[in-house]
Amino acid sequence: MMTTYKGDVKGDVIVRKGDDVSKLTSVGGWLDISAEGAQLPVLTSVGGWLDISAEGAQLPVLTSVGGGLDIRAEGAQLPVLQKVKGHDLPDAETARQRLIEVAKHALVPGALYMEGWHNKSNGCGTAHCIAGWAVHLAREEGYALEAEVSQPAAGNILLGAEASALFYLNNDEARSALHKVLAEAGEKAPS
Repeated sequence: MMTTYKGDVKGDVIVRKGDDVSKLTSVGGWLDISAEGAQLPVLTSVGGWLDISAEGAQLPVLTSVGGGLDIRAEGAQLPVLQKVKGHDLPDAETARQRLIEVAKHALVPGALYMEGWHNKSNGCGTAHCIAGWAVHLAREEGYALEAEVSQPAAGNILLGAEASALFYLNNDEARSALHKVLAEAGEKAPS
């Protein structure tokens, strides 16, 4: 059964295969995009949580998400997203530099733990997931942000929306992705 959404929707929206969202301009509640290749060409804001679990979602004019942001699929395009939970997202270069720093720390043996945000590693030191490392490296400011917003939102606010797809990788996939980040930056991984 196909659903057509247009204009401003005050509640929650789940976008499924075949739904027409071409004239949806804003969602007051939660937006779940589970249809591959969903295109929302005029959507400018989501008041609640945005969850993208299908590949290739395109939201070319979305500027603001009032709740958290979860992107679990590759190829999501949010080129002008500027705010998550009222916080500005970093510009592309700042996000890239932060992700390089995360990679340098997370690739130290025993330092990456994708099953949780923060974890004691072998009884000493700490291990973190990718977003957890971003929080940890931002020090007090990062931990304050994590306490204020959801954990995935803190990761997005520090690393940008594009990094969100990295948050759901397993340890091996995450290591591979972080090695690629360092290689693209001309940096060597720690030994």
